[in-house]
Amino acid sequence: SLDTNWDFSTNLENMSIEEAWNEIHGKLIKITDMITPVASVGTDKIDKFNMPWINSSLKRAIKAKNLAWASFDANPSTESLHYALAKQNLLMDVESKSRRKYEKLITNDLKHNSKAFYSYLRSRRTVKSMVTVLRQGNGALTENDSQTAECLANAFSSVFVREPLGPLPQDCYDNHDLSISNMTLDESDVYNELNSLDIYKSFGPDNIHPKLLKSLAASPSFVKCLTNFYAKCAKEECIPKVWKMANVVALHKKDSKLD
Repeated sequence: SLDTNWDFSTNLENMSIEEAWNEIHGKLIKITDMITPVASVGTDKIDKFNMPWINSSLKRAIKAKNLAWASFDANPSTESLHYALAKQNLLMDVESKSRRKYEKLITNDLKHNSKAFYSYLRSRRTVKSMVTVLRQGNGALTENDSQTAECLANAFSSVFVREPLGPLPQDCYDNHDLSISNMTLDESDVYNELNSLDIYKSFGPDNIHPKLLKSLAASPSFVKCLTNFYAKCAKEECIPKVWKMANVVALHKKDSKLD
């Protein structure tokens, strides 16, 4: 479990919105770096201990198989060979059962955690295709990654309403009852929102995972700090710039990937 005894008692009163957010964000990133496990990459060797269906029974079977074959290598004999083969067959049986159990688990949890299900399906695919070429508006195909990215950017921007830069039109301020400065919230509201976060969702441009935020809901210091920050945003009618950003990913649905 996550240690929630982190000190978030920072005075945000004399800070700007960006400075206050950077103060909170910096501490969250520091916690993330401390609790995130480091994985080794760059090897083609399959590590059974990193399989999603790994459990204690499977770990014991893997170690027993490795010891059996090590014993055979040290003292080759018919008896040690049969013993090693038996342990290997046992491992295959345990791994098969563990895999079926894991597949049943993510299938039953599809409604609440579809990310794990589709991630597993993608990992089992033997042939993986990527979008490398697209058809542009003039009918010509893109020739490099830069043109492909530009084509996607044009497609994304075409579905947004273009608004003029600068202050909003005056009629946006006619209804003063909807002003953000009239918003009121307390620590219980922030606590409930943090507790309702979906931990299976990916983080945004701020790189703060919802699982971390939900875990920190148990920290009164963090909840109070976040409540004060939201109140500051409402009072100054301003939010951090990163909150206006989003990660946009193209998902192929049907028809040709060229279009």
